[in-house]
Amino acid sequence: MHEGLDIKCLQRDKRGEPADPVMATAAGTVVYMNDRPSLSNYGRYMVVRHLIGGVEVYSLYAHLQSFRSDLKAGISVQAGEPIAVMGRTSNTAERISKERAHVHFELNLFYSDHFAAWFKTHFPGERNDHGLWNGENLAGFDARLILLEERERGGIST
Repeated sequence: MHEGLDIKCLQRDKRGEPADPVMATAAGTVVYMNDRPSLSNYGRYMVVRHLIGGVEVYSLYAHLQSFRSDLKAGISVQAGEPIAVMGRTSNTAERISKERAHVHFELNLFYSDHFAAWFKTHFPGERNDHGLWNGENLAGFDARLILLEERERGGIST
């Protein structure tokens, strides 16, 4: 199952690399940044925590070329604020092809603060390079339906 939206690249630099800015979907706080693409199917990725209607929701942005230089965990971001540049990173030597460059976007709920211990018990000998922010500790839901509903309510312009 593919728990997210792949948003294709529209802007490219002189080398044909993606150049689109990636913006925060809502106000929140950066909770995790993986700058080691080889350690994840997501490549270089970021997770932002949002409090929406009293519910914690986590947005995830993957396959990034780079993060905004001043960002780190604990920094607040506003809706629509640039946080990264779209890319094509992955955990393979070939990376994602230039033609398929995109940002993988997810909206998630967080399973457990005890994930690292659970993982160690259930997968002894396997590495958990991302601690609490391992994709298996995030429950994705259909971001497309949420964005369409928000647009119908007038919250998103096209």
